[in-house]
Amino acid sequence: TTLGRGGSDLTATAIAALGGVGEVRLITNVKGVYSVDPDLGIKPRVVKCLSYREADEAARHGVKRFNAKTFEPLLFFPGPVVRIGDYEHLGSSVMRELGEGDKGPKIVHASLSPYPRVVVIGEDGSRLRTIRRVVEVLESEDVEIQGLEAGVGRQSVVVYMPKDYIPRAVRLLHKHLIGEAGS
Repeated sequence: TTLGRGGSDLTATAIAALGGVGEVRLITNVKGVYSVDPDLGIKPRVVKCLSYREADEAARHGVKRFNAKTFEPLLFFPGPVVRIGDYEHLGSSVMRELGEGDKGPKIVHASLSPYPRVVVIGEDGSRLRTIRRVVEVLESEDVEIQGLEAGVGRQSVVVYMPKDYIPRAVRLLHKHLIGEAGS
């Protein structure tokens, strides 16, 4: 059987988690995990720190095209720090726990299939204050919300909307929840 796209990343985290390895390096063509897809015309930030749970949530939503299960072994057999980036700059670190200053929204991701949606990912993403802030930002700019998904213990808020609203919603949420790059 094959593990699909990103199978080598999944293999690396599984072996490291089970083998007690201290660090895993996932080499890619960019400096780390970005706060937003730069193809949407928004200047992204490199997300410096993610928890295992945030990275797992991001992978499951298709961020950076990680295999959906890349970080799953770390949830059950924690251990290594995962560093992500290119050969010259490993800009993102994935670790078991984050400090209080490293929590909050970190990634805004859009997907058109199977249903158009925008996902805000960050530690405690499904907490009421995060949900409220996401809805306030979108309502203030008359972005039509068709549905909302957040679950206990999840690190994301998923907002379903007509696909025509996606680019504007991503820009608004990135600006108001994460901030402009370099700010």
